[in-house]
Amino acid sequence: MPLAELRSAVLETFPRVEGCTHLNDCLRSLAEVPRLFEALRARGGTGSPS
Repeated sequence: MPLAELRSAVLETFPRVEGCTHLNDCLRSLAEVPRLFEALRARGGTGSPS
């Protein structure tokens, strides 16, 4: 699934107490990878996301 959709998918898959809070937070943070990549690229970084 696209990383941009990960945040909502995690919340749907692990609602309320269905999942570990730390794992939930970690998985949802992956949704920010595209923004991080673009910020790094804007600062002069090169390469492409893996």
